[in-house]
Amino acid sequence: MIHLRLLGSVDLLGHDGLPLHGALRRPKALVVLAYLAAARPRGFHRRDKIAALFWPELGADRARGALRVTLTRLRDDLGNDVILTRSADEIAIDATAVWCDVVAVDDALAAGRPLDAADLYRGPLLDGVHIEGTAAELEDWIHAERVRIRRELQRALLAEADRLERIANGSEAAIAAASRAVDVAPDDEPSVRRLIALQRAAGDSSAAVRTYDEFARRIGRDFDVRPSAETSALVSALRDSEPAVTSVDSPPSPRIVRLSPASPSPIPSASPVATPASVESLPPRRAKSRLAATVAVAVIVVASATLLLRARVHAASASVPVRHWVWLTPSEPGPRPRLGDQVVLDSTNDGFILFGGMIYSGEPRGSSIENDVWRLTGLHTGEIPEWIHMHPVGEGPSPRWLYGVAYDGRDDRLILHGGARGFTSPCSNETWVLDHASGLGATPAWERVKISGALPPERAGARASYDPATRRLILFGGNDCIATFSNDVWLLSFADSTLTSGTWQRIMPDSADGVPMRRSAYASAYDASANRLFIHGGAIAGRTLGDFWVLEHANGLGGVPAWKRVRCTGTVPALNNHAGAFDPRLGEWVLFGGGDSTSVERHEVWRIVGLRGSLSGCRWEQLQVAEPLPNARLGHSVLYDSVRGAIIATGGQYRSTGFNDIVSLKDVFRP
Repeated sequence: MIHLRLLGSVDLLGHDGLPLHGALRRPKALVVLAYLAAARPRGFHRRDKIAALFWPELGADRARGALRVTLTRLRDDLGNDVILTRSADEIAIDATAVWCDVVAVDDALAAGRPLDAADLYRGPLLDGVHIEGTAAELEDWIHAERVRIRRELQRALLAEADRLERIANGSEAAIAAASRAVDVAPDDEPSVRRLIALQRAAGDSSAAVRTYDEFARRIGRDFDVRPSAETSALVSALRDSEPAVTSVDSPPSPRIVRLSPASPSPIPSASPVATPASVESLPPRRAKSRLAATVAVAVIVVASATLLLRARVHAASASVPVRHWVWLTPSEPGPRPRLGDQVVLDSTNDGFILFGGMIYSGEPRGSSIENDVWRLTGLHTGEIPEWIHMHPVGEGPSPRWLYGVAYDGRDDRLILHGGARGFTSPCSNETWVLDHASGLGATPAWERVKISGALPPERAGARASYDPATRRLILFGGNDCIATFSNDVWLLSFADSTLTSGTWQRIMPDSADGVPMRRSAYASAYDASANRLFIHGGAIAGRTLGDFWVLEHANGLGGVPAWKRVRCTGTVPALNNHAGAFDPRLGEWVLFGGGDSTSVERHEVWRIVGLRGSLSGCRWEQLQVAEPLPNARLGHSVLYDSVRGAIIATGGQYRSTGFNDIVSLKDVFRP
């Protein structure tokens, strides 16, 4: 088997284990091979797409000709069986003939073997490789894959450290896993803090101080910034005397309007809080222009972190931890405030994608429904967040809101179903896929899914969940955009990995424990590892619900689907149009906002713990959050930033005031 190593220095070894110098001497051919082997979705790629990426300055015919010559040379170097063709328009690498470390890392992470993946990771994808005359989209793809692989590996190693820490005598192994995470992303301050905390807990104070000192020297040398006060506090008590801290004037606290029924006409505003940037996290064509802004942001960070540290020290003395919202302010204005849209975290884990929604003016006549696509970048890699207005090719779905949406992170595809086209009838009933949804590596492209057989009834206000392992979309409830609510469950089984065709089927769950009432505007979470769909609250005909249910075997496989009413200890108000984020590893679900049974918008944060196993020990907890608080709202979106154990909320509205702010709350999945 041929071995292709793309992480770190590039290497290509033949069946005999010797370097294939012919291909190694042709850089563009080598990167074509790398793209065919590593680009997602894995499998066949269109010739015209690859030709446009590698020879954008040539016309279509000449570019395809250049690609034919390159493929011929690769066959000469590697053998005729390595490059596969399907019709005259598609090519692929035979995965049984070529082993690629990028694929092996992804497979190891998917199988829950992060330490094996770390053994394969030798550095960034195509490190030091630069090919002249290629399209900017190719460079964007390389950058996005570098960020994705590093983030997914880092996240998996930190999760492994958390798992090992809970095992008896596992502290040494937990420290080793966290050290590997820091090796993968040495400039990521939260990872360094996690390693220091583990070393302190194990009683190795000298190692904790060394870790801090190495990190401080590195970011001081590379970025001319210092560790945050939060990180410094972890080691200050371990030294004989505290290190001197440069005094920085504290910036003003964010001006946040706290909404309540007594303040009907608020104007939201916020100030930015960011973290020091690693220029490596930016594509090369953007890095130089952002460096100056990054350094300026870092100065603000030190002062902001000092304020947060004081609050956290005070909170630590209390019996209940208190958390603090952080406002993220993009560098440029983004989409207009709206509700009834949904956002999905993209495959880089550092940005999200937004589609459509309603821009509400307080009454139907002045409101508008959209079908625009936006991407926000820079959630936590240190750069200032930036909105990008995407322009997908293809006809695309009509304007809509209250649709169901899911995201296939492995292949960078957004899946959208149904939704409302106005305030009343009609509903939409198509399913759409936005390929290359993040716009990295290729232009986003809409394609309507070809459905075989019967369709589910038209609906809006239903949530969609996607199981990537079985390629099934799960849909529950909703309403027909007039007056009829439903509680049926439908599955869309996609025919293959392209998600371009599929078949709907209605499943009839076991109802021995009852069934949820008909509803829309509920909150839902899908635990793919346990094949469970959780739903909470929602509304029917003006009535707000507060019940909590789980659908076992939700994708229709592995057993008979069955509804179960979940009764957790603790109390939570009935809510509709709320949203949350789910951590399957911990079995915890965090909910934010929504409207209550008295039609008042809320901004509390609730956590449900114990959502693993039998669920018999689950309980509701209201998290203690310090002021300032985000605006109360409904119809918003909530994402899970698993790197930091944080939720990110955006959008929604309070009565006739819409929002497009972005707020983050850390440590919500920790006691």
